[in-house]
Amino acid sequence: MSKLVLSLGLLVASLTCYSFAASIKDIRVDKLPDDPALKAALADAQELEPWVRDFEMTWSAPVTQADSEARLAVDMKVAETARAKYPDNEEVALLSGLIASYAYNLEVKKSWDVAHDAFNAAIKLDSSDPRGTWFLAAHNCQTTDRLKEGMSGLLEVESRRPKNLPSSFWLDYMACATVTDMPAHASYAATRLAPADRADSQAVAILNNSKGAASLTQDYKPGEIWSATAVEGGVSFRSYACGISFTTPADWKPRVYPISGGKCAIELQIPSMKGKHGAWNANILVMSHAELPGDSFPEYAAHVEPKGEKQDNPQLQALCDYANCRTADIFDKDMYPKEGGGHALSLQFERPQPQIAGIALEPFPIPPPKDRKTPYFSLPDYIARFPGNIYYTIAIDTTVSILPKANEDFITFVKSIRTD
Repeated sequence: MSKLVLSLGLLVASLTCYSFAASIKDIRVDKLPDDPALKAALADAQELEPWVRDFEMTWSAPVTQADSEARLAVDMKVAETARAKYPDNEEVALLSGLIASYAYNLEVKKSWDVAHDAFNAAIKLDSSDPRGTWFLAAHNCQTTDRLKEGMSGLLEVESRRPKNLPSSFWLDYMACATVTDMPAHASYAATRLAPADRADSQAVAILNNSKGAASLTQDYKPGEIWSATAVEGGVSFRSYACGISFTTPADWKPRVYPISGGKCAIELQIPSMKGKHGAWNANILVMSHAELPGDSFPEYAAHVEPKGEKQDNPQLQALCDYANCRTADIFDKDMYPKEGGGHALSLQFERPQPQIAGIALEPFPIPPPKDRKTPYFSLPDYIARFPGNIYYTIAIDTTVSILPKANEDFITFVKSIRTD
């Protein structure tokens, strides 16, 4: 397994690696067997714990790294022997997994597999206890290979036991959400911390990357609000402030407009297609408008809607599954006359302020491998959604001659859209 070391430029300047918040204090030591060797391993691991709970780039412990590695290797073997001796004791399994996870941070041989097996054993002993799934998830989050498995496990625990989880769980949740590019989840987790734990250095580092909610009176540059991340099959665009995300093929060309007064707009040019006379481009426009006092969605939608001869379009209407959603299929014979006329499709809808902003925009957009670079712009600081209702317009402008393919591309694009 590849040890995770965060990119300072991409994430948080002071958060250099993942720190395992779950610790021996989360073990119910009173339920451990009266085994002198196991108790000695527990005490030794607890002594080393402050320096081995994460992967240290620069060793600063009062004991040498070599000595720590040797001690943890012995502790891991003792705990595994105890696990074989007491196979029905969940606390032994959890302790064995924790010690092995600490050993993994010092690259002790076989430590990854030992931790994985021990935590899974704990889960089998009591699947209702969140600690087994939590510890395994946090262990997975320390690698580049199993980030999605790790965050999925933490979300599973949250869904089952949201009211009875300690701050150490939420610190692990915050850290894993950060390295999986899910800042809204990380900010939400901060609200679940006990007040005394909000000063934790890792929590402070993560939250320093959050700039609060977007302001209706402030202007923003595109790179402050929008991100574009390479994903399988294309590019994932996301704006927390505008409350929207979507995916496009990699060869679509974006033009992102400055943000002012709560208004966001991005134009996407689809590669040229063969028409009746030469090649033509279809263009998709995505706009959002944060509601201001006196605004009305019906008035806004009527003002923005393309003008021309309306046609019935059941396929377009089927895509419009939002509240207060309206569609328009517009034909204009005077536009692009040599290509059979112009055609425009639009969907318009409004979305209220969600209870927790940004969560709906985070379906595991794991950062791409280091050898794949985003072609447009990188992850900005986390600026949360504009307050109140937001109106959305999704429209395409095309010619009749290329409408069949353009319509197909538009439908696929609309299906990729997520809004708060």
